[in-house]
Amino acid sequence: MLDLWLMVTVSAWLMEITLQGLFLTDRFSLAWYVGRAYSLVAGSVVLIALLSETTTLYAHLARTAMRRRAARNARQIAMDTMAASIAHEVNQPLGSIALNAEAALQYLARTPPNDDEVRAALEDIAAASARGSQAIASLRAMFNKTTRGRVSFDVTDLVREVLAILDLDLHAQRVLVSTALRAGLPRILADRGQLQQVLLNLITNAIESMRSVSDRQRRLRISSDFAEGMSEIRISIEDSGPGIDQQDEKKIFEPFFSTKPTGMGIGLTICRSIVISHGGSLRAFSNKPYGTIFEIALPVDSEHSS
Repeated sequence: MLDLWLMVTVSAWLMEITLQGLFLTDRFSLAWYVGRAYSLVAGSVVLIALLSETTTLYAHLARTAMRRRAARNARQIAMDTMAASIAHEVNQPLGSIALNAEAALQYLARTPPNDDEVRAALEDIAAASARGSQAIASLRAMFNKTTRGRVSFDVTDLVREVLAILDLDLHAQRVLVSTALRAGLPRILADRGQLQQVLLNLITNAIESMRSVSDRQRRLRISSDFAEGMSEIRISIEDSGPGIDQQDEKKIFEPFFSTKPTGMGIGLTICRSIVISHGGSLRAFSNKPYGTIFEIALPVDSEHSS
């Protein structure tokens, strides 16, 4: 651009000298005005081109800097999300381990010690420890986008298994549970541990949402059905809690968004990521007249269901 500027400037200077030398008879002759106008136009064109190129260059540099900053922020968010995910998923098994360990110590302090209760508490500790290890393994598999570890199983058995795990919490919070699990559902091909974590999180959230309910029964309804047209199994989890504000329905799956004062806002994000990684979907909408409905849709295992 500097070379172009010099070339045009020199050309304008030579043109002006030529016009003035050949045709200049008066200071205010036509040749004088033409030379001056040509010099002004040439200089203006070069300046505009130079400014345009400079603006484009700085805009490109700004976009590059913004992309780099966005990439750094994305990596930081991914690291924060993974750390929060591990903390969230391990928190429940650790709480169960601590509770059962305290109960075991109380049973041992009795005279004579209650061996059966101690044994049951230790079995619960072992089961909670296994769930914690499984949760970490599932998170690693989810972030690595791997499909290993997926097996074909009946989702109805998984729902009953999760309800058995949360039976103590359901009774402690006085939650009435009803199920409408369709018999003979096709099998699904999925990571059983990951989907168990999804159901545990959703049902636990439903239980926690009903803690503040005192003017009506705390009801939890879990149903399953088969959508033949879509070849997918749908699992619905309905609660009678305060529900979700309409303005928050699209935000609840965003990372670090939580309506709970002590919530990290990562549980539903993990649940949705797991379901999507299995080719399914997770939706949430308001229940009538109150409460929330979470609906999981998962594709069937066509190989083992045919």
